[in-house]
Amino acid sequence: MRLPDALPPASSADPLADALLIQLRQQVRRQPKDANAKAALADALVAAERDREAEKLYRDILRQQPDRADLRLKLGASLARLGRSGEAERLLLKLIGHSILDKPEVGDLVANVLVTAWSKAKETQVVAGLARLQKAASTPDILLRVAGAFAAMGQAAMAAEACNLALDRWPEHAEAFARLGQILLASGDPEGAVLAAEKALALDVSRIDARMTLALAMIYLSHYQEAEEVFKDAILLEPESAEVLGNYANMLYGLGRNGEARLLLNRALQHHPGIANLHSLLAVVLMRMSKFDEALAAIDQAISLDPASDRFASAKADCLLELDRIDEACALLDTVLKRTPDHAAALCSLARIDTERGDLEKAEELLDRAIAIDPGRAASWNNLGVLRKRQFRHAEAVAAFEEAGRCAPLSPGALYNKSFALLGTGRLAEGWDHYEVGAHANLRHGWRVTFKPIWSGEPLAGKHLGLIAEQGIGDQVMFLSCLEDFAKGPGVEAKLSLEVHPKIRRLVARSFPDIEVCDALQTSEKPSAASFESDFDYAMYLGSLPVVVRRNLEDFSSAVGFLKADPLRVDHWRKRLAALGPEPVIGLCWRSMLLHTGRNHWYLQLEDLAPIFTLSGARFVSLQYGDAREELAEAERRWPGRILSLEDELDLTDDLDEVAALNAALAAVVAPNTTCSVLSAGIGCPTYEFTVGPAWCMLGTDRVPFFPSQKVFDYPYGTPLVQAVPVIRDALRRDLGLAGDSDG
Repeated sequence: MRLPDALPPASSADPLADALLIQLRQQVRRQPKDANAKAALADALVAAERDREAEKLYRDILRQQPDRADLRLKLGASLARLGRSGEAERLLLKLIGHSILDKPEVGDLVANVLVTAWSKAKETQVVAGLARLQKAASTPDILLRVAGAFAAMGQAAMAAEACNLALDRWPEHAEAFARLGQILLASGDPEGAVLAAEKALALDVSRIDARMTLALAMIYLSHYQEAEEVFKDAILLEPESAEVLGNYANMLYGLGRNGEARLLLNRALQHHPGIANLHSLLAVVLMRMSKFDEALAAIDQAISLDPASDRFASAKADCLLELDRIDEACALLDTVLKRTPDHAAALCSLARIDTERGDLEKAEELLDRAIAIDPGRAASWNNLGVLRKRQFRHAEAVAAFEEAGRCAPLSPGALYNKSFALLGTGRLAEGWDHYEVGAHANLRHGWRVTFKPIWSGEPLAGKHLGLIAEQGIGDQVMFLSCLEDFAKGPGVEAKLSLEVHPKIRRLVARSFPDIEVCDALQTSEKPSAASFESDFDYAMYLGSLPVVVRRNLEDFSSAVGFLKADPLRVDHWRKRLAALGPEPVIGLCWRSMLLHTGRNHWYLQLEDLAPIFTLSGARFVSLQYGDAREELAEAERRWPGRILSLEDELDLTDDLDEVAALNAALAAVVAPNTTCSVLSAGIGCPTYEFTVGPAWCMLGTDRVPFFPSQKVFDYPYGTPLVQAVPVIRDALRRDLGLAGDSDG
């Protein structure tokens, strides 16, 4: 390791450096007793990496001026670079206790020189050298600086040894315990870090560095509540500390508590508006909250504070991707990679864009490069796991997520991501356990957090358990397929209350008449949530139902249709459809209402379904929610009378209770993986779903076990999904006894 020199290192081929050396040599010849001239020449020789010549000059000056501590330090540095560790150590030990070490930068330099001198020595020699340093020192300061130098070089064992030697002689030194805690945490020993940090705080309760080590170690150990208490105490001591507020916010972000993280970061930025990292973290939090325009403004602020660096470019590209401004994101990353071809973060972000575009081969190549450059970067492994999931190589996705977890053990996100890959391979028990990490770490709550204890298997006899809505309507319906088994099993003696999306509340209440059902609270504000939860003994997120009652494939019910539509409205729709003729009526949906570069691979255009809706012997109605008027008008022009639009008769977007009744009256539904297909399958209508797959919810099978009436036609990511259409057409002809193509 090259150490800082009096002058920057210069190449011997540098003509300016050579000219300076010639000039200084001439001056020494003219004034051979001028110590300052000799020192200047020696410094220039060091800068030219000519330590052997510099050594002679430094020794010559020291014979004239033996008290020159600065020259002893420079000579020691030269000896260390020349590999003469023993001489360097002996020279520097004589400086211990000298006032020159009172300057922090000088103390750090001495520590670096000593560590460099020992860098090629055997471990026993280094330990012996540290013991000599301990004996010579009058305070633990130099030992702690040496510990820091060892830590910076990645030599955690020697860093810890230096701290322990300091504590052997000064056993009540709080800073030594605090430094030891930092070293142990960085070396992957969170238990040891906790003990050291707690000892430091017992000796000096005001040490913020020890509190930060303790909090981060608790996070490492997944003791999030304990870590939060440490952060709160630290804020009481230093309410404006950027380090405390930033680290606390980062933990809350990792736990999915984004609103709280945002408040802390805004508070930190009020006091420290010039810290770019705070703006960058705020941008990441805002992206998690889907506030992408605000996130872009925050990341631009970070870039304005550090315009010469590319370290925030990847975050900005990720934000642009979420805004579907793909070309801008690519241009930004291309600019970074032209300057720095080995920029791992930029390669990783570019791979994410290619993954969203469906160019999985290019994405894989970019991620391989990013991981080769920086194998310790968790985001690259996480993105590789996502890519492997898209390729439906679930076992390899598991391995990638495991590596992400090793690289970033302070976040539960890698475990949560891993759950989907495990479930996709059919490893249900293990997969659900990892999935549950998302609930306990608040990564899965979606709508809001709960303020009641999360149920973890405690006896429920005489207890009130609240089931908290999470994620979107489709996921809620899928998880509700497990509710009856839970109510008859673990929850049989409990009072159950359930909240679901307002659009499906009436449908769910009718389907589960023995359970109190209300609209989900779309807020994390405590007063309104506390009112709903006031008499709960426990709470449970809806997505945790399969964790309890679907541990194996054998646990899934074969019963068709757990949702119960209004029978009067079903009768209405049966009569309405019968008026069209005696043929079976099939409902059609072809896309989501939310279109985005990363989502478009899952959907089709209405015209792509022509081989289906031109089948003879059937009639078709549109179940496409959102504004589909132009698409339906074009279909009516090209294929008159083939697809009936019901948009004047019901609201396909919001009145899902009525849509469920229509589904119950249909002979079949063809749809992508959207609320439409899930609602239809939940009612029990034969549902033909086209999707990119196999999705994780297929649980390693050729179907979605949650929905027995659903057939899945899945195609690998990047394969044109339109290939599913003729296969579905043939399945409909077979299952419904339809004729061939219509002349229309």
